[in-house]
Amino acid sequence: MKQFSKFAQWLPDMDIEFNVHDEPRDVVPHEQLHRSVMKGYTAQAILNGKTSLFNNFSNSDDLLPHPIPEVFTSRFLNIERQETWIYSRLSCPPDSSTMDLDGAPDNTSAFAVEPLGFVFNQSAATDICNSPSLRHKIGIFERPNAFKITNELVPMFSMSHPSSFQDIPIPSPWYYEEVGGYEPEPDIPWESRKGQLYWRGSSTGGHSHGGSWRNLLRQKVISLLERNSGHDILERKDCSIWGGDQRPNARETNHTEYEGWKVRQANQTELGQYFNAHFVDIVDCDEDCDEEIMFFDLVDRDDHNEAWKHRYLLDMDGHAYSGRFYAFMRSKSVPLKLTFFREWHENVLIPWVHYVPLNKDANEIPEVVRFFEQDPAGQDIARAIGENGQSWAAKTLRNDDMDVYMFRLMLEYARVQDDHRENLGFLSSSEP
Repeated sequence: MKQFSKFAQWLPDMDIEFNVHDEPRDVVPHEQLHRSVMKGYTAQAILNGKTSLFNNFSNSDDLLPHPIPEVFTSRFLNIERQETWIYSRLSCPPDSSTMDLDGAPDNTSAFAVEPLGFVFNQSAATDICNSPSLRHKIGIFERPNAFKITNELVPMFSMSHPSSFQDIPIPSPWYYEEVGGYEPEPDIPWESRKGQLYWRGSSTGGHSHGGSWRNLLRQKVISLLERNSGHDILERKDCSIWGGDQRPNARETNHTEYEGWKVRQANQTELGQYFNAHFVDIVDCDEDCDEEIMFFDLVDRDDHNEAWKHRYLLDMDGHAYSGRFYAFMRSKSVPLKLTFFREWHENVLIPWVHYVPLNKDANEIPEVVRFFEQDPAGQDIARAIGENGQSWAAKTLRNDDMDVYMFRLMLEYARVQDDHRENLGFLSSSEP
């Protein structure tokens, strides 16, 4: 990797396993994982208690047998293009919804608020142990194109992984090389951008067989935006902000009161102008490809700069993480992100400040866009999120930030595999 040239001189000679697949590789049973985590806490406590430390790595040549013995077996199972749920949930706690043998419902109270399921806890929302319904919604659990995993705890560096996997996240080369990046010239002012949610892409994410595409993430969301005849939205009980009138085409026959708001159903004519999300290609399917082609409104592929003409940009997982996200963050448009794959920046970006997190069913999308476009408070919030995201990305998602993360990660990786790991580290001059 190109970025290693910036700090390799300070690292010892070591083997590093990089995952070249989009899909993750390492999921460990809960009991084994728990024991390992407890041992890690104990080792860290010992290290933290030291008043003096070595700051030189051991000579690896003295530790390795010569010659290195050959190994003729693999730790990895290849179970691609079949259901992987039983393996993928192994690390979940026994009392979690996902491990319930009686078909427990999703634990939505841990991450979403009613009535439309707005996400208030993104970590819990992306924790598959809370949501057994993801079994047939996420391609990696249904029929992934690649799935070569081990149930042993091995140091596998991957670009992203679901919460139940133990891969170590690293920045994607897609980000580092700025493939399909944001080009600020010409930069379109917020007021001149279209008040629409924009997305273009292919039906990646899982291999469809026997009509299973109907349950997959991208297909469900695009179907919702293209074909749903009615969307649940919120409306203030005091409609004075509309001049005492209801919005046009309102259907008041089916609404639910909820605190200061009421839920009503808006038809496609009322909200359809806010959505510009379509497939450009149908892929990863068997004999049911023709069904998808007939069902969806396929369009021609746009130049990627077309996205910057819109205020709202939909970002969804494919086979794994979405490589468009950083460009979306830098664009000053508002990313609406639907993901179940965790990346290296997990603790850097703040939901509802730098982007809008979406729930697993995406049913709140119509109301989010409606609120941003029609409500005066929503208009200010949307603009602020776009500006916050762009500003924060310029400070935290630079190549320099990825270099620092990788350097620190590799230093720690070198330490934990060193036989003197509990005496190896760095103490600043201000520490005792």
